[in-house]
Amino acid sequence: MKGRVERMNNTRFESLPAEPGIGSVLDATKNPTDRRSVRRGKPGVRRAMQAVRRAHLYFGLFLLPWALLYGVTGFLFNHPAFFADSPIIYFDKSDLSDAGLAGIPELNTVSASILEKLNERNTTASKWVLGDGSARYVGRDNIVATVKAGERSFFVVLDPLTIGGLIRENTTPRSIAAIAPFDTTTSKTDNSQNKMSENVSGPKSSPGIEIETIADQFRQIASTLVERSGLPAGGEAIITSTPNIEFLILVDDKEWTATCNPITKQVTGVQGRPRAELAWRSFLLRMHLSHRYPGEVNVKWIWAIGVDAIALTLCFWVLSGLMMWWQIKATRRLGTMVLLASAVTATLLAMGMHSVSSQ
Repeated sequence: MKGRVERMNNTRFESLPAEPGIGSVLDATKNPTDRRSVRRGKPGVRRAMQAVRRAHLYFGLFLLPWALLYGVTGFLFNHPAFFADSPIIYFDKSDLSDAGLAGIPELNTVSASILEKLNERNTTASKWVLGDGSARYVGRDNIVATVKAGERSFFVVLDPLTIGGLIRENTTPRSIAAIAPFDTTTSKTDNSQNKMSENVSGPKSSPGIEIETIADQFRQIASTLVERSGLPAGGEAIITSTPNIEFLILVDDKEWTATCNPITKQVTGVQGRPRAELAWRSFLLRMHLSHRYPGEVNVKWIWAIGVDAIALTLCFWVLSGLMMWWQIKATRRLGTMVLLASAVTATLLAMGMHSVSSQ
């Protein structure tokens, strides 16, 4: 019986058709050095794709904090009320009415009133009329007012389309109330100054100190730089932004932090060495916006390297992701359809955003 079963099994295996590759697989299991021949593709391509996959993985692991930061802060930028530094109070149309704003005129009515005033100044023979299309708001989305109440400051934001908005306290750190003895922004009340200004009406203020700063020197040669660069000559330079100059002053053995504005030449000061109390939301958003390499190698300079690294790695992730996707033949057809849909959607959105941003 046993010999009969063995003959049947042998007959069964002998009757099976030979499949290509089966023998090579069996041989490869016996000899590990021949297993590479079973894998598909050229060895150079396999090694290159393995390097791409490893780089894709390890760059992602190393730059995970940056990716997480930009993801979270991007969400915070899009949702100002989330994780807010201070309580937010919302108001609607009824609150505006209670405060004294009965209603906001329709935009077409406002534009008609503006045109009426313009026609009063019209010196041409024909009268100006409104064109086709409705009036609209362009530029910024909201109307923002700042309300100061003592030492506190509040942002009041109104959306003219929804007729609603919010109130949020400005959490920017403020200096202590004590006025520095060397402060130049406030008028002195000594007798000599009172005699000089007794016939002058209006608020009294002291001019800035008479000193030439690097801002003044740069303003004098800025137009020359423009001219020597092959651009139109004869322009007038105005300094619009400059870093302040901060230093320490000892007054009666008390330490003060003095700050001089190189543009206005005004000097202010606070007692001691104040440190800004930066809330977590403001800190995260400030890190998101931090960019450029400073003039010296410091923490900001090193952070700028991380910004460049995440920017380049995002581009690498896109390219390496496409390469890894293409290696999986089963996903090529559906993946191509998804890519086409993404390209069309992104193009339409980009065109729409360009149109809105150009208004």
